[in-house]
Amino acid sequence: MNYTGKTLAGKVFDSNTDPQFQHVDPLVVNMKGGVIRGWTDGLTLLKKGAKARFYIPSPLAYGAQGAGADIKPNEILIFDINVIDIVSQEEAMLQADKERMQMEAMQKQINEMQKAQADTSNKKK
Repeated sequence: MNYTGKTLAGKVFDSNTDPQFQHVDPLVVNMKGGVIRGWTDGLTLLKKGAKARFYIPSPLAYGAQGAGADIKPNEILIFDINVIDIVSQEEAMLQADKERMQMEAMQKQINEMQKAQADTSNKKK
């Protein structure tokens, strides 16, 4: 899904559609946890392609503790949501495994490049 989150006063605190927040990939939501309850409650009502605006009361968001500098304690939040796709748990796990393997391969390449650079640097000394 794509989303933009803001406070009731209109201050945008996160978005995966705005490059300023440095994460523009669609968000994969685990409906069994990992996001605020207001999202899981609201997302169960939406289908693929749906667009919605969620007004999430504080108890279904971050409650009395707030979150970071931008979300004050007991803050009501607004999220503009766009459901890009809905996948089964099995499909999500396969996709997560694929992404993990890609990341591991990239990390291996980086490690090999760093080792090669270090070896070259040591030979010059």
